[in-house]
This record gives sequence, structure tokens and C-alpha cells, in this order.
Amino acid sequence: MTLDSQLEHFTAADDAAQSLAGKWKNELGSTVTIVQYGSLLTGEYYSAVSEGQGTALGALIGLISGNVTSFTVTWFHDADTAPSITNWIGQVFPEDTKTLKMLWLMCKQTPQADGWESTLAGSDTFIKVG
Repeated sequence: MTLDSQLEHFTAADDAAQSLAGKWKNELGSTVTIVQYGSLLTGEYYSAVSEGQGTALGALIGLISGNVTSFTVTWFHDADTAPSITNWIGQVFPEDTKTLKMLWLMCKQTPQADGWESTLAGSDTFIKVG
């Protein structure tokens, strides 16, 4: 399957896919704005918490199939922060379409000697706010 045909497949209307379009907020105050094209998700993630004790912004891309979803955020960084990527996977439950339960893994660039501290894991519950 070519890249063009894959993109066409994922952006086609998917009647089974739950709509995630809009703004979501988690228990830490971070917000996710999602634009949905069929099964393809794009948007941005504004983290209220970050390694530098400030905020962080990242570009989001992902997929949804029925009620299950996964998205990846590539964080914008500068000279003071290491490049990092976070992936979330979870689902919206049919009985509560305004709640998104997700697990996440974040990997940040580290020297090989510090590789043991490169990956963090956790969970988030997002509530639809817009």
C-alpha cells in the first residue's frame, strides 16, 4: 500500500470512529486540541507541566479506530530542553463520550550512559471541554 493510499484510507469517513474533535483537558490542566479527518487526528498539546517546571507545546498526530485511539506528540524544544516524544493510547467509552482514558510513554534524548532515565510512563484522564 502506498503512502498516498494509506492517507486516503485514514482520512476517509469512518462511521465507526468516535469523534475526538475539539478541546480536551486532563487532571493536571494540560490541554489537547484535536482536529479529526476520518480516522486521522492532528492538533496540538499544551502541557501544563514539563521537565523544566514550566509549560510545553507539541504537535500531535494520531489515529482512531472505533473507540480506541493513539496519538503521538513531538515536543518543541530549545537549547535548554532535550528532544522528546510522548505517545498516548487509550479509549473513549461509549457510555461516556466526554472522557478519554489513556496510558502514556515519553522518551527523551539522553546520553547512552543515562539511557535508563530516558523513558517515563503514566496515565491521563481527559475530559472534553470544547
